[in-house]
Amino acid sequence: MINIAQLKNQLYDIIYPLSSVPFIWGEQEGVPPATEFIVGKIKNWRQIGSNASEYASGNNFTTYTLNRFTLQLISVGADSNQFLLEVDHRIQKDSVRYQFQAAGFSLLNKGEISPAPKLLSTGWEQRYALDVNFNIVISDTDNLGYVEFVEVTTIVKDANDNTLIEDTQTIDIVP
Repeated sequence: MINIAQLKNQLYDIIYPLSSVPFIWGEQEGVPPATEFIVGKIKNWRQIGSNASEYASGNNFTTYTLNRFTLQLISVGADSNQFLLEVDHRIQKDSVRYQFQAAGFSLLNKGEISPAPKLLSTGWEQRYALDVNFNIVISDTDNLGYVEFVEVTTIVKDANDNTLIEDTQTIDIVP
């Protein structure tokens, strides 16, 4: 199953060293860490395709789901374009891509840095945004437990939907 806190911690550990300014998550409350910083938000979480399941061991079955999400990085401050450009450049390095892969993320693509100013009570605050798209495979193992019996019901109906035959059989599973 997906653990959002763990996912954020893994992303934080990779993104934070790429910038010369502090990195925080958008859901964090409180005072901003500095006059210049980067805010991260996970958005557009979606499943890609259908699930795949496989027998693991014993009574365990594992289901794999491919998901895609966007990490939006928003830089805040006077030189916000400059330090987001640093992150944009560093995120393309092979060593950073390997870090993402080691954490289970597949870096798909990234958008362009675009202006995203915000109106505050004192005027406009300069901001820039960068969207980075990732794939991640989430696995979930389910223990089906012991099956004692299987019940099979057969119903035969005529053209008018009247039941002609209804029969239920129980098949005991012998361990």
